[in-house]
Amino acid sequence: MDQLMSMAMVALLLAPRASAGCLITPDGSGNVVIPSSTTSIPDDAFYYCSSLKNLTFESGSQLETIGSWAFQGSGLTSFVVPASVTTLADSAFKDCSVMKSVGFERGSQLEIIGDSAFLYSGLTSIIIPASVVNIGYDAFYGCDLMSVTFATGSQLKSIANGAFGNLWNSDNGAGLRSIVIPATVTTIGSGAFSKNFGLANVTFESGSQLENIGGYGFYHAPITSFIVPASVTSIADAAFWHCSDLTSITFSCGDHLLIIDSNVFDETGLMSMALPSTTKYTGSVPTTQLACTDTPPASSKAAVDTERAAH
Repeated sequence: MDQLMSMAMVALLLAPRASAGCLITPDGSGNVVIPSSTTSIPDDAFYYCSSLKNLTFESGSQLETIGSWAFQGSGLTSFVVPASVTTLADSAFKDCSVMKSVGFERGSQLEIIGDSAFLYSGLTSIIIPASVVNIGYDAFYGCDLMSVTFATGSQLKSIANGAFGNLWNSDNGAGLRSIVIPATVTTIGSGAFSKNFGLANVTFESGSQLENIGGYGFYHAPITSFIVPASVTSIADAAFWHCSDLTSITFSCGDHLLIIDSNVFDETGLMSMALPSTTKYTGSVPTTQLACTDTPPASSKAAVDTERAAH
């Protein structure tokens, strides 16, 4: 009988959704158990299923994909992603306002966190698995996040537009206060960390490969100082606009062209800055030419070590 029920649940989970709601009706306590043989939770599976409070997976789960809008607006309060999952699709946990935590099983194979995956969820902290390569557009926008940690050995390449924008915690008001960017990241998208009114400390792992900082990337953050990785080739429109506490920015010498849009540092506290000779910048902040030696400016490794110890 149990096997027949399990097979029926698998069939339900694999079936296309005709409408929103609870694909599997939770029990009286709001619980649903997903069979280990399930490989995909389809789009809209528990879309605004407010009676769903807790979803667990049988031991040995083979789940690979959590579909778009799968749990959007549901009543989940926490969630543990099976190690076998490689993709969290767009809006998978969007508007899960009562979901305060999400965890990942040891050995997580997750690679993709889709667009708006946790948009406006109630998450207060998250440790992103080392296997994650891309974090999508608005993935964590508007969450209650106070702590974001990238697991040791992170393979992250891209933080998309708005991914960690407007993090505002209803309890302490300030939201995220510091962030350590993995060395493997090459792109920080437009508005990726914008409107984080408590974000005062941004550091990069030693050996950063960052190339692009998108427009409004750190807009309106209370950053006081910033070390630009030597690998950066472009800083786009208004990336640090209205960072009024920013009084120090450090660049490294390099032989590649660095393009800084003219209004990147508008309404900051910068009085002047030293730029590499290969820089193209026509903004209003007075500049001098960076005195290059064989030894580049001190990296942020010490700051990174301090940040990791704090977590």
